[in-house]
Amino acid sequence: MKKAQLQLPFTYIFALVVAGLIIIFGFYAITKLIGVGDDVQNVKFVTDLRNQINSIYYNSPGTNLPVKLLVPSGIVAVCFSNNQYQQGDFIFKDADELATTFVNEDYNVFFSLQEGKSMKNPALKVEHLKANNICIQVEGGVLNAELVKEASDVRIQ
Repeated sequence: MKKAQLQLPFTYIFALVVAGLIIIFGFYAITKLIGVGDDVQNVKFVTDLRNQINSIYYNSPGTNLPVKLLVPSGIVAVCFSNNQYQQGDFIFKDADELATTFVNEDYNVFFSLQEGKSMKNPALKVEHLKANNICIQVEGGVLNAELVKEASDVRIQ
């Protein structure tokens, strides 16, 4: 057997190992990139919601503003609460559990997620927002709501 014939199988084995490592690293990188994309969607939604509320907060009472906000994937409904939340006020069970847990911590926005989905911050506090414990279902990745300026706060409906 010649020396070149012995080296050929080792070359193929080395090439397979390198190809396998490239595939594993690529899968890991794509998975992380998708996670970063989800985080960016969440931050953008929260920022847009806060900006819409702040834009109407400084208007005169009675001002209405219809809003359409793009919602991150995996969110079924967005629920809004006040400080007088009672367990069972929300029709979405996961949002109801969140609201019950965070009722004393001034959180007023809760997300109802699809089965098997998770979120880093499923509850948040939005300044100047007032609500009567309502959930607004997301349709086609968009939250349709109306903001109404009241005497000292903004109500969502």
